[in-house]
Amino acid sequence: MDMLTSLLLDYNKLTGISNQTFANLSSLGRVSLTHNEIVEIGRSSFVEVGQFISIDLSYNKITSLPIAPIFDPNTGRLVLHHNQITSVSSSSFDEMVRIYEFDISYNKLQVLDMELLGKMPKLYTFKAAHNSLVQLSSGTFDGNPTLRIVDLSYNKISTISDQVFSAIDRIHQLFLDGNPLHVVPSNILLNQPWISTLSLSDTKLVTILKSDFAHSKLLQFLDISNNSLNFIEDKSFQLLPNLYRLDISHNSLESFDALGIEYLTKLVLFYSRNNNFKTISARIFEGSSDMKVLDVSNNQIEVLPDRMFSGLRPYSISLARNNITSLMGDAFDGFYSTHLKSLDLSFNKISYMQKAHSKA
Repeated sequence: MDMLTSLLLDYNKLTGISNQTFANLSSLGRVSLTHNEIVEIGRSSFVEVGQFISIDLSYNKITSLPIAPIFDPNTGRLVLHHNQITSVSSSSFDEMVRIYEFDISYNKLQVLDMELLGKMPKLYTFKAAHNSLVQLSSGTFDGNPTLRIVDLSYNKISTISDQVFSAIDRIHQLFLDGNPLHVVPSNILLNQPWISTLSLSDTKLVTILKSDFAHSKLLQFLDISNNSLNFIEDKSFQLLPNLYRLDISHNSLESFDALGIEYLTKLVLFYSRNNNFKTISARIFEGSSDMKVLDVSNNQIEVLPDRMFSGLRPYSISLARNNITSLMGDAFDGFYSTHLKSLDLSFNKISYMQKAHSKA
């Protein structure tokens, strides 16, 4: 089988990998061993066997990795998520000069070896979500200037020092969901103004200050849902001119006025369900003419103001589960209805409807 380049052994009952498992497969570039019962990996199991580009060992029962060499230094993608790994030592890895993606999510890590990622100088994507990491050492990413995507969601990280990401040229996507941060990590945003995706869902946020995003003008996707937000400083989002998607769902917010939505001219997707909004100012979405999805469901809104949707061309509007008692046509004045595919007004208290005067 000298010509074999891809080997898939998913959903079997393999319990271990030895250094003879892939012997004589000189052209092997991809191996997938997901959903097995692998507990142990022998030394040199993936060294000098073919020219590995991708190794996927996810959904197994691996608890630890032996001392190097284990993986070929030319490996480009290494996936170890959904195992039972409690620690990963830098001694388990040779210099992996070509690896661009390393995923060790859904394991039992409590600490990241400070020298581990330094052996992966071309790393682009690093995922360590759903572990038990408590903190990150300042030098953790010092050897990863090309790192662009970092997923540390659902760990136990409460603070992140200014120096943790300082050696990285520019992070594009940062996921910190499910960590007990309590505040927006504005120190990180100050040093990484190139972040375009920031996810802070379920991080125990209570307030948002205008200064939090003062240096995030390139931010396009912001998720601050599932927190305990009850205060957003006036026009905190005004400094985010490129925002495309904003999710503030599942919080305790009461007023739209402080959000500064009218300044978000590039906003396309807006989710604000499950808050305590009672009123909406007239023409609050006037500046967001590109908005395609508007979800204000599960709030306490009673009245839709005149021309609330003026200038909008949405595909979907959800106002379900509010306290709206009547639907007046004036609310839809100036509204472009030709693009609308879904209008959800279910579970309200509507007893009267007037014909809308929308634009064609």
